[in-house]
Amino acid sequence: MSKNVAMMNQGDFYRVFDSLLGAQPVDVQPYHGYTDPAFIWPYTNPVVKPWRQRNMAWIYVWIHVRLQQIFGRYFDLYLLALISKLIVLGCCYWLSKTLPRHLGTRPGWRPLVFVLLVSAFFLAHNVAFFNSFYQEHVLFVFLPVFLVGLFEERRGVRLTLCLAGALFCGGAKAQYFYLPLLMAATLALVHFLHKRKPDLWLMAGLLMAFVISWFLMGGNTDPTQNYYNSTYFGSYILLSAQELRQLGVSDSNMKCVGNDPWGHKLDSEGIAHFNAGPSGCAERVSLTVKDVLAPYWRHPTLLFRLWHWSARAHFTIKSFHLFPYNVYILPSDRKSFHNGRALVAASALRERLITHNYLALLTAGLLLPFLCPRSVGSVEIRAATLLLALVIPSQFVISLLGDGVRDLSKHLAAAQLSLDLLCVFLVLQVAAWISAKWISVRKRASEQIETAALHSRR
Repeated sequence: MSKNVAMMNQGDFYRVFDSLLGAQPVDVQPYHGYTDPAFIWPYTNPVVKPWRQRNMAWIYVWIHVRLQQIFGRYFDLYLLALISKLIVLGCCYWLSKTLPRHLGTRPGWRPLVFVLLVSAFFLAHNVAFFNSFYQEHVLFVFLPVFLVGLFEERRGVRLTLCLAGALFCGGAKAQYFYLPLLMAATLALVHFLHKRKPDLWLMAGLLMAFVISWFLMGGNTDPTQNYYNSTYFGSYILLSAQELRQLGVSDSNMKCVGNDPWGHKLDSEGIAHFNAGPSGCAERVSLTVKDVLAPYWRHPTLLFRLWHWSARAHFTIKSFHLFPYNVYILPSDRKSFHNGRALVAASALRERLITHNYLALLTAGLLLPFLCPRSVGSVEIRAATLLLALVIPSQFVISLLGDGVRDLSKHLAAAQLSLDLLCVFLVLQVAAWISAKWISVRKRASEQIETAALHSRR
């Protein structure tokens, strides 16, 4: 079923494997590159790549390339996807065994926990990344690995899984570099509030994973284009001409505001239009990190305004490249989703029920770890809930700072997965609280009946 849901390649595949695989697939000829899903790739024409540009996504693919080379002449993306999905399913199964204990519920809850977790990962907008070389693929595999480690009682296993999960999540893509630090900060905060001493080895390991992720981020790509997108295709959009002049934007460059480097122009709804604006703007302007941060420093509410403005069009599971009709999720054969239609329909239902109410769910995720009675849910449950909630706004911030609104709907993939998992954790905690209350009421009623029976005998 999930095999039939794939993703359009917008040129990012080759950034991951360009030193491992050839540029032209075997199973799609002629290959149109930026549209056709392709799955069988040759091992020829490698490109020499500096080690610092080889992030954790590259390492994950490299491991699979070396393993597949033993058995065949070509690399099969379907096999990579299958192994990734099996890892996620294994994590869901293990979490279904450990979460009921942390929720204070009976083992009979295990099937429900497993079904909810699997449903979150196998919605079309999430599972499609497994059938691709996009770097999000690696985060989607190792976030559940981290969560399994978080709920593991054996210290050695917990350290191994948490640190491996954090390192591969943070090092998978530049926009995830801060995740190990966020994980460490969340665990430290929740442990402090519950007067528990955090595992110092785990804290040190997460900080080391953050340092490695930061190092890998610095060697990924030339940031010049990111600086341009962050400003002219991001923060500058909501500023007036006078405010732009105060930031040093010249009158000749005013027409570049709202245009990406290829001349695609944003409208008032945040949607780009093909070749509607001037081209060559990115080559004319010279920007630094200071220029990226200056608008937000001068206008403190700008980031929240940009978030609110862009979310209407871009916080959607129907991720698209510039134009809403240029959607990322495609049938694997470019014809029909076949039995994968059920996953696509489930994603559409999720869009109606959850996406449009994400602020309420986000608020619940941020508050529940602090307001929920301590008798319902362990410290680890609260830490996981808070972490998933914090990933959502932090990804908005990092994405807008890093690349403006260009490809924002796809850049928010980690936020969408976190929202799905957050809903699962919220549902489980609310259900556990209701169950505990129900058991308490029944127990109290039973005691009252027994007391009344004793009095009647007397």
